[in-house]
Amino acid sequence: MAKIIKDKKTGFNYSFSRESEFILPIILIATFLVFWSSKNFGFVWDDNEYILSNPNLLSLSFASIKHIFSSFYAANYHPLTTVSWALEYSIWGANATGYHITNIVIHAINVCLVFVFVKLLVKDIWVTSISTTLFALHPMHVESIVWISERKDLLYTMFYVLSLVVYLKYIESKKHLYLLYCFVFFVLSCLSKSAAITLPVVLILIDYYKDSFSLKTVIQKSPFLAISFVFGIVAILSQKSVNAINVNILDFSLFHRFLLVCYSLYYYLFAFLLPVKQSALHFYPKDQSAFGIEYFIAPFVLLLLFLIVVFWKKHRKELFFGFGFYVITISLIVQFIPMGSAVVSERYSYVPYIGLAIMFMRILISELEQRKNALRNRKIAGFLLVFVLLLCAFQAKQRTMVWQNSETLFTDIVDKNPDAYYAYWFRSTARLNNNSFEDCISDCNMGLTLNSGYYQFYSVRGMAMLNLKRYKESDLDLTEYLKYKTDDGNIYFQRGKARREINNVKGTIEDYEKAIQLIPSLGTALVYVDLSNLKISVTDFNGSQKDLDKALQIEPNNTEALFNKGVNCFNAKLYKESIACFDRLIARNANDSEALYYRAIVKSTIGDKDAAFNDYKSAARLGNLDAQKQMEVLVK
Repeated sequence: MAKIIKDKKTGFNYSFSRESEFILPIILIATFLVFWSSKNFGFVWDDNEYILSNPNLLSLSFASIKHIFSSFYAANYHPLTTVSWALEYSIWGANATGYHITNIVIHAINVCLVFVFVKLLVKDIWVTSISTTLFALHPMHVESIVWISERKDLLYTMFYVLSLVVYLKYIESKKHLYLLYCFVFFVLSCLSKSAAITLPVVLILIDYYKDSFSLKTVIQKSPFLAISFVFGIVAILSQKSVNAINVNILDFSLFHRFLLVCYSLYYYLFAFLLPVKQSALHFYPKDQSAFGIEYFIAPFVLLLLFLIVVFWKKHRKELFFGFGFYVITISLIVQFIPMGSAVVSERYSYVPYIGLAIMFMRILISELEQRKNALRNRKIAGFLLVFVLLLCAFQAKQRTMVWQNSETLFTDIVDKNPDAYYAYWFRSTARLNNNSFEDCISDCNMGLTLNSGYYQFYSVRGMAMLNLKRYKESDLDLTEYLKYKTDDGNIYFQRGKARREINNVKGTIEDYEKAIQLIPSLGTALVYVDLSNLKISVTDFNGSQKDLDKALQIEPNNTEALFNKGVNCFNAKLYKESIACFDRLIARNANDSEALYYRAIVKSTIGDKDAAFNDYKSAARLGNLDAQKQMEVLVK
């Protein structure tokens, strides 16, 4: 049975029941049912940079952890998140399953924490249950859960909400140990993602909501604000390591940039109620003339909401708290400074929607409570919970399937943004990696039609052409790309491969050498042997010999390099060095008939007839046809 307790300050009825606590397990079961299939998904998008190509994950040691905490990576500072990946990498390596399971588990923990937080804050099981359901299953949250790279969202939220929970415990008990816990969890949240720096302001907002706001409580937040300042500076410094600002948007007028900010705030509010046309990328308007009607509506919607907060006195506290929580937690990513290629990103709704859910449900339930037949109205709340759970679960499940792999993800972006060249760029790279070369070329062609100046398409199309053995077209595309990007060693190397196939020997040599100059690791023993052979074909014997020496420095017992050097030395009349090369080959493999045959030729040339005869004989016995013919001549 439920107990109804009336709050003397607000007049609202707060309800509790032991039976209703079973709602949380139901929400958790639904959460796992919706997201569990993502354990079979692969790495997508930024996962390659954050996981597969991240040198910080290769070893889990004190030195590597120290480096993670003392440096930036990919223009970010989230060391605790990186350590979590490093720990998993030591277990799972490049198997995405473990990372996805961890994301699901952390999200489930966050669901439990949100349940506890809302219950402590409003003390109403229906507000708590529906708000938690929205957090657990809202389709806008899918991106944060099924994208491995967004571990930082999940991890910072876990410590963020933990900090809020223990702060509410502090307000109730006034035990300073809870305040210490709150501070520790806040620091851990900042170490997971810099977005956590908003927490001190949220704590002040909670003080207001719980009627404990005072100058003393504001001063009490000084250590928190100091940590926010430090991590804010760190975040700015990390972003300076790359040019993250979208300079094209800076060309917009101040009015249009104002519209971008308003639209960003408006979009997340609209998507909270009606999450339609979801996409992993929501692109900026191409130019000022491309601003849709929604951009001009946004300021008026925000103004209307502001007036509602000001004049609806009955629910002013809930409105101020809900919208305040939303604005505070989303403030860092609205487009005051245009960053990246997306005007909004769905993952940024993960924490802000907590405040909106509490506000909407608090007002709705309180209105139901104050009408006649409260029991019937609370049954309506129960039906609302089931409806919200089923609706969110269905749409979240549909959205989850988009993230199976890079191609399914970017195909969805293309479908939602058919005129955005950048969407075709992403899918073309995914299709190249999936060996879908014809489809890759089709995407590049479409992308270049939409934006002929985006030269990166030439590199991807050139690589697809190379794999399809359309070498001349590959050469042309890679050459066009290198006009703009002159320091891309890998593309020089790939163009060298194409030029080799169309017998452009000089161009191949130049490309290989340029590639090695830019990326020394490309200079393997095999590549230097290949270069040596190419230089022989253009009678650059000296260059050929130098390349063989480099190959042998890298791999002293490389069979092909030793053999070619032996032949080169013979042609250069360096007989002693030539014999030494063949000696090494034969010492490693006494049945090397080619080495025996050529050593016989060298020995015969210097007049060592007996030794030459023995080598011819051994080579002939091993089936070397040239040696057998030579033996026939010698026997006659």
